[in-house]
Amino acid sequence: MGVYGWLVRVPATELAAMRMKPATVGEYLEQEFDPDKDEVMHLDMTWHVIHFLLTGTPAEAPGILGKTIFGGDTVGEDRGNGPARCLTPGEVREVAAALSTISPEELVSRYDCAKLHAEDVYLFHGHDPTHPPRKLGLTDRLLGRKVPKRRSEYEDITGEQWDEQLRQEIRERYADLVSFYANTATGGYGVLAMID
Repeated sequence: MGVYGWLVRVPATELAAMRMKPATVGEYLEQEFDPDKDEVMHLDMTWHVIHFLLTGTPAEAPGILGKTIFGGDTVGEDRGNGPARCLTPGEVREVAAALSTISPEELVSRYDCAKLHAEDVYLFHGHDPTHPPRKLGLTDRLLGRKVPKRRSEYEDITGEQWDEQLRQEIRERYADLVSFYANTATGGYGVLAMID
């Protein structure tokens, strides 16, 4: 069991309605999303590492890159790790533009296992960087739907092997994140960001 990051594409009119009537956020998130329509971005447990590599801090950060993972204004009920946070279509365009200037390789070049550990970045919380957890389980469900399995087990690997697998996971998730924001911006959508 872990803490996962999610981004959900929301039509601008529905986002405006949610902001007026926050109780509808939970109802919206209960629906089945079509994975073929790129409506949901599942960051898995890399959400905090990507946030840190984008902003240089494990905490909420000012500026548009600080909203990439954590979102903007809160909306709806507390979901256990806080309420969902929303990004307006204008903020989505700003995030997409900022992300387009940072390649996956550039982002991964900022990766420093010891620094992530020292900053207590999630995935490194209480973790000795030379001894990874026995197993990092990835969720099989995305708001009620199955998601394709990706390197879900880091069993029996240590040190550099673990680092390289995590770098690859970050590289792939970040490339998906850039694409998600670009497509969402092009369509004029807003975003709900959640940490569950």
